Amino acid sequence: NVVLCRAPQYVGHIRQLQSDMAWLTQYPLEARLQGLEGNVIVSFFVNEDGTTSDYQVVKDMGGNLGNAVIDAFKANAARWIPGIYHGRIVRAKYYQTVRFTLGIDPATGLGMATISYE
Repeated sequence: NVVLCRAPQYVGHIRQLQSDMAWLTQYPLEARLQGLEGNVIVSFFVNEDGTTSDYQVVKDMGGNLGNAVIDAFKANAARWIPGIYHGRIVRAKYYQTVRFTLGIDPATGLGMATISYE
């Protein structure tokens, strides 16, 4: 492992990543029915051209949660600024944690699913 001079960055930075990806990520029905919550960690590479590839689920809670995150990244694969190492644009591995939570909406009393990119 090497330390990059600049790690890969999402276009629009972390707040835009959180907004875009939370919108694209679906909380799988299977996971909702099983009441599955928790953190999912995925890894992927940000390539020299700013696209992403080689997705892997590092930590999963089951119920297709990991696949839901990977599907969202695949749908938005070209929104990255690549990493830099010693002045050169390089392909770099990136890890992303996503929290899935279930609860009750206090305003409506209905079930609510929340997805947050951390």
